[in-house]
Amino acid sequence: MVSETAGTPPPMVRAFIFVSTEKERSKDVAAGIAALPYVASTHVITGQFDVIALVEAPELGMLWTIVDKAQAVPGVTKTTTNLVVE
Repeated sequence: MVSETAGTPPPMVRAFIFVSTEKERSKDVAAGIAALPYVASTHVITGQFDVIALVEAPELGMLWTIVDKAQAVPGVTKTTTNLVVE
């Protein structure tokens, strides 16, 4: 078991969610995902995906809850989630 140093925040579980959207829904989807708890940032991007979101959750179970909520945002057609390892 790793002990935490007093005053040091607990480590966060971080992941990028890559999101495909319905046509012309990227901005709405980015705003909808940005409103979710633990979402640090969202950006409309070019390429294979339309939106990228950075999630910083206190534990893995909460991260997956946020992924589920992101998938339920109107206009989302597909997501791919990549955990940050370093």
